Amino acid sequence: MSHLLRLGLVVLFLLLPPGAFLLGGWSGNIATRFDISDPPDTLANAIDERLDPYILRVIQPDKYLMRHLTGAEGSNSSVFVSFYSGYGTTGAHDPAVCYPSQGWELSQVGFREVPLPNDESLTASFFRATNGRDESLVLYWFQPAGRWSQGHPEEMFFRVFDAVSGRKRYAFVRLSTPLAMLAGSGSESAQELLLELAGDLAPWVRRVVDGELTGSPSDPRPGRSLTFRRF
Repeated sequence: MSHLLRLGLVVLFLLLPPGAFLLGGWSGNIATRFDISDPPDTLANAIDERLDPYILRVIQPDKYLMRHLTGAEGSNSSVFVSFYSGYGTTGAHDPAVCYPSQGWELSQVGFREVPLPNDESLTASFFRATNGRDESLVLYWFQPAGRWSQGHPEEMFFRVFDAVSGRKRYAFVRLSTPLAMLAGSGSESAQELLLELAGDLAPWVRRVVDGELTGSPSDPRPGRSLTFRRF
């Protein structure tokens, strides 16, 4: 990243708080309601889990959903989605920072394009986490209101624009799956599983975040559920 681009980013983020206050208005004082009562069929048979009270106090979501999915052949994955109004909350923590702080080593760090209905797509962050004999693949993204998440560095500029225009509500989505000590196809199958799961969840997450702001993105795959494969 060039020196000029870094300087521009610093200036933008210094201007973000006053800009958000002036352009975002007083709407942030109104409690945001996220309706998560009707999750997609993909999560219908998943096990509902709850956050540790301490973690809940730290990340302070307005609403969250945490599920564990187990496939018929033993494949499994973890789904965590937290929703934020963007006003007066701590916010979600970036896994690329949290995982290393808990002793995990990251590799294969990068971005993955998640195919969506209507020839759309979103850009998600991806990495492989290793802690001793434990290995997992992690796919995550921050879902803003009114649009799909883009790649960096352009996503950083879009977030500034979202904030100063008053569209501060967003969701954080993290999908992970343990990776058995398999070479080649094992990692590829696990990655495909996460991308497929992300594609199924993303339209629902977007609808919840958008609320009445932009209407509901269409999802031509109602009732579709994943068939989990062995890694």
